Amino acid sequence: MKKITTAGFCILSACVFLCVQCFGEIKRGDIFIVKKGCYVPVFTSWDVNLIYEIGSEGTNCYRLDTVLWSDTAIRVINVLRNKNVEVEFFLSDRVRGEGFVHLNFFDRAMVHADEETWENTLNKKLAPLPLEKIRKIFQRCVDERVPYCYGANNFKKIDLRGMYEFTAGNTPSALNRPYELRGFDSSGLLHFVSNGILPHCTHGLDRMDQVIFIFDTKKKHSLEEKRMVLGMMQDSDYVVIRQQKNRFRTSKANSVLISFNGGFLEFRNHNDGLVYTRKKNALERLNFLLEEGLKKGGNLVVIRWHSELLGEEMNY
Repeated sequence: MKKITTAGFCILSACVFLCVQCFGEIKRGDIFIVKKGCYVPVFTSWDVNLIYEIGSEGTNCYRLDTVLWSDTAIRVINVLRNKNVEVEFFLSDRVRGEGFVHLNFFDRAMVHADEETWENTLNKKLAPLPLEKIRKIFQRCVDERVPYCYGANNFKKIDLRGMYEFTAGNTPSALNRPYELRGFDSSGLLHFVSNGILPHCTHGLDRMDQVIFIFDTKKKHSLEEKRMVLGMMQDSDYVVIRQQKNRFRTSKANSVLISFNGGFLEFRNHNDGLVYTRKKNALERLNFLLEEGLKKGGNLVVIRWHSELLGEEMNY
């Protein structure tokens, strides 16, 4: 799935997108902080003409990297003539990356900050939302049928009018609707409720340290063993495939099953959307993921990450 950090970008063509020293009051090196209650989408492309896919339960714009929330620090790298701004961003020492943000968001969603604020952000320790609140968020996802949206991690719809032009890459007449930046992808919900402790990337999710069980997909696991694992899982624990392949050679995103009410919650894709597997069907879904892991050449890891369940303070 999605990654919170974007390692590199293509070099801009000077003849098409000329970088300038400043655009209005914004210049290279300026530091901003995302305001409380505001959200800022970050794309991996400097283009403002983007293609998206339509599904029955959501949309995919593969150029959307992530959505930044309050207190994220942003430093300007370049301002482009098409009003896109190349930036680096930090929510904490664990959540950082680079990308492109439209100039309009600097006015409506950010305030100027200084170097001291930047340094404080780099050293900031994050804390997850309380489990009680997380359970309410999970239930809200089910009750409201929150849509799937590739790269997203936000409930509130982000208004992109006048900034980007979206063209549907697959447009069935019955589903010809505009792109909507609202919802979550497979790793976005965990990233949201963990307040950034968990990465917005399935590759990162499978590398967390608090593994409480590993299913070797090459071995046969008994029914009793599977039921034991399901019985020990608690709300916010999750299951994900740990692939052995290089992350950049992975063709498809991994499923992420989040434990909730004895079953699983997952944002599967833009056609299936949010899928809530109840307790009585949890074993069937686990078996399906075991098969998927075997096909992909990876093991299934069950991870507990929340400090309230670990009974200790995590050093984040």
